[in-house]
Amino acid sequence: MKRVTAAVFAVGMLSGLVVARSASAQLDSLLKGGAIIVAIDKFGGDINNFVDKLVGNPPRTAETRVVPILSLGKGTYAGAAQITGPKAQVDKVRAIAQIEGDARLGLQIRVKGLIPIESREVKNLDSLKRVAGVGITGLIDAKL
Repeated sequence: MKRVTAAVFAVGMLSGLVVARSASAQLDSLLKGGAIIVAIDKFGGDINNFVDKLVGNPPRTAETRVVPILSLGKGTYAGAAQITGPKAQVDKVRAIAQIEGDARLGLQIRVKGLIPIESREVKNLDSLKRVAGVGITGLIDAKL
């Protein structure tokens, strides 16, 4: 009887550790994603200037800005993208929605769609409010 009780206790402890680690990993991902968005809000202008210089965007020929990327679908990721377009349209963009899909067209392909959107609150594809006339000129990754 003591062995059964000890075994049940051990399984319970291991299960608790697995759940705690899973919750910890999710919290860690949320914190890192939030930190990236805060960093983009604070340092977006500096990042934007760096991307302009890197890709050779001539000054004042197009409006550019750095906004966060919000991923939908498999997993949660955070990053940033530089957008470009008419000032009025660029000013409307709050984030880029990244959606992913797989298809078999003779060979297996994966597609990532990047959509400039008006809100950072994205629940599903139907809730996206696309901003027309805005393109993406650079992707920014942060090593975590």
